[in-house]
Amino acid sequence: MANIRDMIPAFELYQPTSVEAALELLDEHRGKSWVLAGGLDSFDWFKDRIKRPEAVIDLGGIEEMNGIREVENGIEIGAMTSLTAIERDERIRSRYSVVADAARHVATPRSGIRGPWGATSPRTHAAGTTGAVGPATAPAATPATRRRPRP
Repeated sequence: MANIRDMIPAFELYQPTSVEAALELLDEHRGKSWVLAGGLDSFDWFKDRIKRPEAVIDLGGIEEMNGIREVENGIEIGAMTSLTAIERDERIRSRYSVVADAARHVATPRSGIRGPWGATSPRTHAAGTTGAVGPATAPAATPATRRRPRP
C-alpha cells in the first residue's frame, strides 16, 4: 500500500507586524525556521517534506516592507510589494520601464502567480529559495499547527 502524505507537517506560524518583531523571531528560532515572503512554493516543499521547519515566520503583515516610495535618489520598492503593483505603478513604468517589464514576466512557473518582489530577487533564487527567503533546517515539527500572531 502506498504511503500518501497529503498533509503538511505541523509547525508554529508567526505573523509579526514589525521588522523588529520578525528579527526577534528569527533569532529565537535560528536554524529551525522558514521565512514566508508570499510565495506559495513553500507549501509544496512543506507537504513533500523537502523543508520541515519548526516555525514559519510570515512577513505578509509587515506594512513597512510593502509599497513603492519616492526617495532622494529614486524609488524604493519594499520586499513584500507585489509584482503586479510594481508592473502597474506609473512612476516605475515611466522612469524604470525595465523593472516594470521584468515584474510582468516573473512568476512561479507552475502556477503563474506573481508574488512579492523580495521573493523573486536574484539573491533569493541563487540561494534556491523561490517564494521564500530563509532556510529550514529543522527535524520533524510538533504534532499540532498553531497560529500565534506577534505584535
